[in-house]
Amino acid sequence: MIGTRTMARLLWAPSLLLLLPLGAAQAADLQRLGESLKAAASAQDMTLEWSDLTGNDASATLNNVVLRFESVDDPVEVGTVTLTDISEEADHFLIGEARLPDYNVTEEGVSVSASGISVNGLEVPFATSAEREAGLLLYDRAGLDSVSITQDGTQLFELSGLNVTLTKPESEDDPLEFSGTANSFSADLSKVEDVRTKAVLDQLGLQTISGDFNVAGSWNLQSGRLVVDQYDLKVENAGTLGITSDLSGYTPAFIKSLRETSEKMANAPEDQQSAQSLAMLGLMQQLSFNRASIRFEDEGLTRKILEMIASQQNTTADSLANQAKAIVPFALAQLNMPDFASSVSQAVNAFLDDPQNIEITAAPATGVPFAQIMATAMSTPQALIKQLGVSVTANE
Repeated sequence: MIGTRTMARLLWAPSLLLLLPLGAAQAADLQRLGESLKAAASAQDMTLEWSDLTGNDASATLNNVVLRFESVDDPVEVGTVTLTDISEEADHFLIGEARLPDYNVTEEGVSVSASGISVNGLEVPFATSAEREAGLLLYDRAGLDSVSITQDGTQLFELSGLNVTLTKPESEDDPLEFSGTANSFSADLSKVEDVRTKAVLDQLGLQTISGDFNVAGSWNLQSGRLVVDQYDLKVENAGTLGITSDLSGYTPAFIKSLRETSEKMANAPEDQQSAQSLAMLGLMQQLSFNRASIRFEDEGLTRKILEMIASQQNTTADSLANQAKAIVPFALAQLNMPDFASSVSQAVNAFLDDPQNIEITAAPATGVPFAQIMATAMSTPQALIKQLGVSVTANE
């Protein structure tokens, strides 16, 4: 079985190689560029090293690049990184393209390979800039042609055509827009070791799965308004899970404070944990919840689940669905919220009769601070339904 530490090392490397840049010109100063690259990595809790940095006014090569992550013991040997079309702007370096070498590593019989890793329009804040302090790095496009995971010669996972694009704000008041796609992915679940999980996957016909992924949204760096309009994961012949969210207060300054507070909590002695927890609670007061939704578009999975459970109970899928429709009202009655219970029951009935889609939405009249949500959850959990304006709909 793959160890947790080994899997973290295998998977963190290709993903963080891609995410590292996330975030009338003059000729570039290579020494200052190197300092800024290291400072940018440090702001992301990483250490970036290389044997030498060579180049000219417009291009540079970093040889024998090594990345070190605070949460991973062993360093990642990246290799040669090339930077082209480099220029200096008012407060940052602009790199036309940063291209990383193909990545291949094998540990404990598990191999991870990634190819076609590049970032275009990368902005690297000067080492002394406020943007660097906030750990904020921007780019126009980041891409990964393919990544695969194999174990003992058997391919377990493959993803191709991963692209992330950012539309930088034209002014401080405009939001940063982002979108991302993965053209396709596939996974072999037949190698799952847990016997019960494997049996469920076999009955559902999900020994192998394939699909795609799409995400889109915006982020206002000044107000901290982060809106995820689309976060869709589609699995062929099963369905699409879609998530949206809208929150305020998620500014670069908040991110920096959150990182610092988390580090203090991790390193604080036991007698100081309460104080650090209160500090984290105070930090959460800066975040407000505006809206969120979880939606499932069915493509056959619901019927498969009903048939699987029905076979275990020696009944039919239709009979099982009717039993579920009868149980839901009784389960919700303890909330003492008849209107909510009635609307949920209607949605569940409609979905079980004709599985098209079902959606849970939380939309309070005004933004609710996260600290207030946490307090309600600890005192009167059922009150969250009214506080967050929770509703359930189906086939809409």
